[in-house]
Amino acid sequence: MGDFQPTAKGGPRFGAQPIRDIMIETRWNCAQLAKRIGVTKTHLYLTVYGKTPRSPILRESLPPVLGRKITDLFTSESLAATFRQSSADAGARSWGHGRKPAPKPGCPRKASAS
Repeated sequence: MGDFQPTAKGGPRFGAQPIRDIMIETRWNCAQLAKRIGVTKTHLYLTVYGKTPRSPILRESLPPVLGRKITDLFTSESLAATFRQSSADAGARSWGHGRKPAPKPGCPRKASAS
């Protein structure tokens, strides 16, 4: 299919994936499953709800944990889409909004008034 391109309104591109129902059946939530396979819960959530295509780590890790084939977990459209790490990294960077950024290496912090 090609590279993932977000929709104009940020809605799901692929729709909710079959993995969602399987997670409900097997009593997994995104936080538990993400921790088990070593990804962020946000990455898993966005994939489960069809906003991003599945990453290679999800493709390899989910079938053994859930006891299903990859084709049972994701739609053919989602499986055909290309995952781009740069897009995933951009989403991960947005988590820090509202927080003070860490100082750059070699940049001293301002001394606080005591």
